[in-house]
Amino acid sequence: TQVAGRFQSRGKSWLRLAPDGERFLALHRPDFRPTLTLHGPRGDLLATLAATGSATHAEADFMADGRIAVLESLASTRLRILSPDGEEEWALALAESPLSAHLGGEIAAGRLIVGLHGRSAAVAKAIEVDLIERRIARSWDGLAPVLGHWSYGFRTMADRVVPGEPGTQLFLSPQRALLRLDPTTGERTVLLGGKGGD
Repeated sequence: TQVAGRFQSRGKSWLRLAPDGERFLALHRPDFRPTLTLHGPRGDLLATLAATGSATHAEADFMADGRIAVLESLASTRLRILSPDGEEEWALALAESPLSAHLGGEIAAGRLIVGLHGRSAAVAKAIEVDLIERRIARSWDGLAPVLGHWSYGFRTMADRVVPGEPGTQLFLSPQRALLRLDPTTGERTVLLGGKGGD
């Protein structure tokens, strides 16, 4: 096995590989004062996207066009969209309080799903962000996107989901039913389990 490069980790780290394979994100200590960094293919540090102590919760992933979506919670919860090299392009407030949040993939080109929940996983909300108009387009109380948790320690290019793939349209209802959400009409179809809710 040949070592291509190395990077410095502040304890446990979870990784995300860019669509072109030329960069990766590292989320250090996701369970304790996270730090989020961007690295080159050999592990060289390109940018610090979230400094230690700047958030109590952080998550990020590359989007299909190579830009980076970052979720941060501290006094509030916000989404930041960064250029491929880590420069912030714009930010959007998602909640006035600090919530756990995860990226649920692009349900269609230019439309990003974010899942929010409080201390109880039963209190969930899915938000669709219009990346072109830079605003919240729609939201659904009680729904949680299936995709996107950083619980997967390492995600390769082969694991990536492209915009509009069926996995981006899957959600869980408060009754733990598996639903498909039509990206155009918003209509819900119960695929498995209990009722889909309102």
